[in-house]
Amino acid sequence: MDSGDANLPLLLQHSYCRSKSLTSDELRNFRISLKWYALDHSSAAGKFVSYFAFVILTVVVPIVTIVSVRDPADDPISLNKLVQVPESGLAAIGFFSLCRFFRRYGLRQLLFLDGLQEDSLYVQRGYARELDKAFRYLAYILFPSFFVELAHKIIFFSTVKISFPGGFPINSILFMFVLASWVYRTGVFLLVCVLFRLTCELQILRLQGVNKLFETSNGSGSDAIVIFNEHLRIRKQLWVTSHRYRFFIIVCLFIITVSQFVALLLVLTSKTDKNFFNSGDIVVCSTVQLCGFFLCVVGAARITHRAQAIASVATRWHMLVTSAAAGFNHTKPPAPSPPAVDNDGDDTDSDSSSEVLISLSTQEPSSFQTRQALVSYLQHNNGGITLFGFALDRGLLHTLFAFEFSLVMWIMTFSFLSCFCNFRFGALSSGSEEFSCLNFSVFLYRFNHGFDFDERVIGFIRDYRRVFDLACFDHRGTPQNPARTLTLEPKEGSICWGVAYCIHGGSERERAVVESLERRECEYDGKTIVDFYKDKDSIEPTLTGVLVFTSTLDKLLNKYYLGPAPLEEMASQIATASGPCGNNRDYLFRLENALFEIGHGDDMVIELANEVRNILVKKVRKGKKKQAVRPTTHLPFLSFISGVQVHPLADAAVGTDSYEENVKIGMVKGESHAMDLNMDLNAPHSMGTTIIGVTYNGGVVLGADSRTSTGVYVANRASDKITKLTDNVYVCRSGSAADSQIVSDYVRHFLHQHTIQLGQPATVKVAANLVRLLAYNNKDMLQTGLIVGGWDKYEGGRIYGIPLGGTIIEQPFAIGGSGSSYLYGFFDQAWKEGMTRDEAEQLVVKAVSLAIARDGASGGVVRTVTINSEGVTRKFYPGDQLPLWHEELEPKDSLLDALNASSPEPMNI
Repeated sequence: MDSGDANLPLLLQHSYCRSKSLTSDELRNFRISLKWYALDHSSAAGKFVSYFAFVILTVVVPIVTIVSVRDPADDPISLNKLVQVPESGLAAIGFFSLCRFFRRYGLRQLLFLDGLQEDSLYVQRGYARELDKAFRYLAYILFPSFFVELAHKIIFFSTVKISFPGGFPINSILFMFVLASWVYRTGVFLLVCVLFRLTCELQILRLQGVNKLFETSNGSGSDAIVIFNEHLRIRKQLWVTSHRYRFFIIVCLFIITVSQFVALLLVLTSKTDKNFFNSGDIVVCSTVQLCGFFLCVVGAARITHRAQAIASVATRWHMLVTSAAAGFNHTKPPAPSPPAVDNDGDDTDSDSSSEVLISLSTQEPSSFQTRQALVSYLQHNNGGITLFGFALDRGLLHTLFAFEFSLVMWIMTFSFLSCFCNFRFGALSSGSEEFSCLNFSVFLYRFNHGFDFDERVIGFIRDYRRVFDLACFDHRGTPQNPARTLTLEPKEGSICWGVAYCIHGGSERERAVVESLERRECEYDGKTIVDFYKDKDSIEPTLTGVLVFTSTLDKLLNKYYLGPAPLEEMASQIATASGPCGNNRDYLFRLENALFEIGHGDDMVIELANEVRNILVKKVRKGKKKQAVRPTTHLPFLSFISGVQVHPLADAAVGTDSYEENVKIGMVKGESHAMDLNMDLNAPHSMGTTIIGVTYNGGVVLGADSRTSTGVYVANRASDKITKLTDNVYVCRSGSAADSQIVSDYVRHFLHQHTIQLGQPATVKVAANLVRLLAYNNKDMLQTGLIVGGWDKYEGGRIYGIPLGGTIIEQPFAIGGSGSSYLYGFFDQAWKEGMTRDEAEQLVVKAVSLAIARDGASGGVVRTVTINSEGVTRKFYPGDQLPLWHEELEPKDSLLDALNASSPEPMNI
């Protein structure tokens, strides 16, 4: 290079007159950068290194990362794996585009440097500045993104586990490869974007040079030809640029849009809390994609805007020249100011850029037809960068920007900013004391959650069960007589139902709730993270990251831990313990009620509560004998129950169905009574009755007689004592007709509300426990015994007996009413496991017929209800078609002889 070239601008030096590149030319910095990025295709070795680096960093490393990195159980990282696909896709389209460019054109022809010597000094100087600024665009995007990605990867690889064998520091090695892969893939994609932007800037400079030709033109035909040739050259290069980059732009738009939609879908459907750990990659990836793509689109839109403005400039130029030549104004046009050649550094696209100063010479005649043809040509050839005929103008730019930017903002809002702005808190309440569920969640086993909440969800946690193994010294017990309260015990396969309370409102509200819970749950010395599910069949949890307050199950390490004990011992302790906050038994009963309210009882809680009730009943009986006193007020039920069709009752009216009372009023079979004309017909109606429930292989059969009496008077011979509670659950009623009917009506009302709330019918267990609840809470006022039977899809056919007092007992068969005393021996002989439907129905009909034949308070017809998976079948047996037991048995054989002869095996009920 001679000394004269040293002071010339880069692109004005003689080396740019060459058509081929040399290794020592002025693009040396470009070539060094390409070598460092393994994109040098000038030699066979360079091509091999380039393809090898591409395969390793774009394909192998991302696949190894996806396969080997194990997701934490409490923090899925599917979003971090998702970004590997679009990043590799964009890098692949960028790499193969560069390979095609270098193979066909070379770097100089790709940048249109070979024809630059034909351009004006203004264009050459401007393009030299753009070459210097080319890598600044790359640095402005790459470096900030790199530091964010570096911070994320440090946190990421210090947390996750890599599933490679051996004791090598595989996390550190994979960290370096992943970081190098990100830099390579991002750099390749952005490099193509920068090259396209650089090409666009060259054409913008040339279009500005055309504007300056209009400024210096005097309107002659030769000037018009020069302008036409220059514009034709620009049009050709615009077409070439569009053709080269159209595939890259379209595929990038497709990959970016699809990846943003998939990321948004995952963010919206994922229940995991979003934070920098599991969402940092998606934020960086979305930002880089958006910046690189719009680096291309903005450059193309600027070219289109400049090309469209040429026609306007040419029209005004033609008008001024023509007007001056014709002498319309009879004055010479004002002399123009010298054109501002150095305004090429201004990157703005304001309208002032198209305002040119026209220099006219009236000495030369103008060529009107030539100028008119030039204007017409420019008006019909004013396109810029196009994609298969569609111009990349500002309208398309605004549309794409609004669409893509909206997707990116949604993703960033839900995946990244939510970890600062929206802390979700939930508390899982299964109705008892002590647990909670934040989303970062706490599992509060407490019927009184004690804080405001925004959302309530019924569900369960897996592999835990409730146990009453924790002591309470200061709430419902004392140090001398501690209460037993609830905690969780790990048990594989178990589920624990409860209610999730979610709280939104930021860190201040979250901190206040957490501090309150920690003070209240002081007995719990441990915390565990679990998942919360809403549906039994669901695989994906509804809430993740649920924080459960637990206790150390070791008496030496935890002073509050009492350990397991026999059921009778725990029930005795709960029945007698009491503290400043009330009785321990109330704690248990409220827990039981809360579980029934959400429709999911706990067998352990029910069993323990029933045992506590038995202890309390025995305690009362042991203290002193109480004479039965009829209540003097109505039952404390609500007054809005409708459909109760009973006769008017006196305030003191409560009927009975006991054998002793039947003896007193003369209803034992064998005594005859004349009708007492002075008998009070408003006396209580008593269903001295026989009710039966039997399970069989596939369902249940319920049966009852139809006699209702008032004293010795038969008030109704055909009453229906089998009442529908739900479509799949029925109840058999005995005792006081009014009491049993109003309990049935209340239960039916509550079960209807339960079905509406949960969207599915109640189970047989839920219905039976609700009956038990009403019977127990009003045990001093009710004189009724009930049998609840039905079928549900979870447990099949079930029979529950609920005698006086409200105890609930699940049995394969249940008998109630005054006629039941005649049937126990018969059932010991006749009932068997695995009966068919016909056998069960015959057993029920025969049993009720036997009771009618022996019990004076039972009579009328026999009604049966069969419930199974196919539905409900009701049958009616008139009295004259019932079996006559005294005719069926031979005189020499008694029922006792028949039972002794058959030697039935003892039943396991």
